[in-house]
Amino acid sequence: MMVATEIEAQGVIDVHSHLIPPEFLSTLESEGRLMDEGFPLPKYDAEGHLKWMDEAGVQTSVLTLAAPQPFIMTLPVLTLP
Repeated sequence: MMVATEIEAQGVIDVHSHLIPPEFLSTLESEGRLMDEGFPLPKYDAEGHLKWMDEAGVQTSVLTLAAPQPFIMTLPVLTLP
């Protein structure tokens, strides 16, 4: 009987990662909401995230914006012709 001592994950998908672009932070700052979660949001580093993915064996990361979300009223209004 063979026992696996090392398992290598394949096709791992990380479904809970956050993207925190500078525009997102500046919008929260203009709304006075940078500390709504009780702590400052970290700076997002794409290269660092890709390095972590490689080290963890993650093939795909699903990125969403971190909390808190900017108020909808601060987003530009789109008008149709």
